Amino acid sequence: MVSGDGPPEWSGGVQRRRFLSMALGGAAGALAGCSSPDSSGDDGDEAGAAADESTPSDANGGANDTDTDGEPAEGEGREFPERSDARFQIAQLSYSTSQIRWNPLVGWFLPQHRHGTFAQWTQYLVGEDRFHPHLIQAWEHRDGRTVLALDDAFTWAKTGRSVTAEDLAFQLDVYGAADHAATRFVEDATATDEFELTVGYSPELNPELLEYSLLGLRASVPPSNWEDTNWEAGPAEVEITDPDASGPILQTFRDDTAIETTPRLGLADVEDHPIAHHYNWNGYRSQYWGSSEQLPLESGTLDGMHSLFAPESRRREYPSTLREITFPAGFGMALWFDHDREPWDDPRVRRAFLHTLDREAIVAEVGEGTKLHHPAPTGLSAATLDSWFGTRTPEELSEYEGDRTRAESLLAEAGYDPDERDISVAYPQGWSDWAVATHKVIDQLGSLWSVSGDARAGGPSDIVEDGEFDVVAYPFLNVDEPMAYHPYFAFERLFEGDPATEGHFANYDPGTVEVGGEGIDPVAELHGLRTADGRDEQRPHVRRLARVVNEDVPCAIVMEKREQSFVDTERFAIPEESPHLRSRWPQWWLPKVDERLEGATQPGLLKYDPPE
Repeated sequence: MVSGDGPPEWSGGVQRRRFLSMALGGAAGALAGCSSPDSSGDDGDEAGAAADESTPSDANGGANDTDTDGEPAEGEGREFPERSDARFQIAQLSYSTSQIRWNPLVGWFLPQHRHGTFAQWTQYLVGEDRFHPHLIQAWEHRDGRTVLALDDAFTWAKTGRSVTAEDLAFQLDVYGAADHAATRFVEDATATDEFELTVGYSPELNPELLEYSLLGLRASVPPSNWEDTNWEAGPAEVEITDPDASGPILQTFRDDTAIETTPRLGLADVEDHPIAHHYNWNGYRSQYWGSSEQLPLESGTLDGMHSLFAPESRRREYPSTLREITFPAGFGMALWFDHDREPWDDPRVRRAFLHTLDREAIVAEVGEGTKLHHPAPTGLSAATLDSWFGTRTPEELSEYEGDRTRAESLLAEAGYDPDERDISVAYPQGWSDWAVATHKVIDQLGSLWSVSGDARAGGPSDIVEDGEFDVVAYPFLNVDEPMAYHPYFAFERLFEGDPATEGHFANYDPGTVEVGGEGIDPVAELHGLRTADGRDEQRPHVRRLARVVNEDVPCAIVMEKREQSFVDTERFAIPEESPHLRSRWPQWWLPKVDERLEGATQPGLLKYDPPE
């Protein structure tokens, strides 16, 4: 078994990454994700190109430019226990433990523990718009081939085998059989060495799109769980109850109400993991609690949770030790028009609709601190605006701030009387925050339009699949993370709809759009963005597409979700500032990183730190 302290090349971290950099052929500018720790966050000309230009996203954690392997994070100044039997307590929401499925392709009933059980290929850091190396340590693009170098220290828990390039190629085969979005651009995947995976794609493709599709995956298809199944016929139907782990923790207990996962260090018949020594506590325990309203965060029973909806009224009741970590979610609510119906085929009417809304007041009604307001709608996440524009209100874009006078002027110009017919706004009644937002929308529109609400069962997709709506509450960002943070995927959904289906669900087909005296063809711009090489070539396309969304208003963007995660620092310590805080999810990712908290003898930015 691997020593608890890890081999010398792992403990240092730097040597391994520099070796991988040299092994892939040299030129630092050709590599992404493998730069040495003193490179000031510049991870190459592809994935890390925007890192120096990004500004901090909304996050109480802030940002820390120091990302040095094995070096202490400043300002902690404490000593930590070497090892404790304590567990990090979390809650399982929405579905019971008995319903949990470990197959990543089921899409639902997935355990939170998967974020620690399965090793990330890389970890996307939202505030920096870059991929932090993990299982995949480096990658290089070579004329339609991407070569990815794996760290050779990762192992499967139960078989003791190394996690190899062949295993990741097998994972892509399984995902391809499920038509998973991650494999959309993959033409082939081959293990060209034991720890070198080569992925083929169209030479015309912007290689960033492959990165944003693939690098956010986890090594979640253990061959020992999958090889003897009939996965080719139905990957989502494969039952996995006792998963082999590629990550540092392993499921060691499960009943109908709870799951426990334990660091892979000294467990019987389990291969030690090279970063299991980062954990100075005994893993995680999740308990079924039902709904988020029942969570005992106020009492200190839980050590943390991720992706909660916690408005200011609830946060005021939380203990002072409960630290909130936030960032833009890359998912948000818009009001989509059926563009085949009058008057929504006229962009002046759509702009008037948006001008009627005081969206900042809508966000306040839903819950302060839970949503983000976009004054100048672009269809992009606030985090994407930070990294691509350097501001959330680009000066060339129009702001919509509840201007009734402007709305009336546009309606008069269009020759449309808002009393001509009733507007019906369909919304998912079970989505409480969206329902509150829609009620506020209807109140505001009622001052100028004849409008009523249409509460529907199910989610937004169920409403759209019914095929009948006038205006519908539906996402304007509706792709998996990290794809949600790249402009191409956001704009593609806006202008062309889901690439897995035919046609646009809202019948939006704008043709060439006149914006500021310039004719812009969104389809041509999307093609240019899809085939551009580097950020400098991409930015003009992104700006023109943002102008079309802003002026043509394919939908009325209402709000973006703000992710809210919590760690109770009564028992666990985290850094005051670090780019690793803004990740999915800090409770699971922080222990894995190579940095150290000051006073810690082992790496990792989450440590058990009981009160004296």
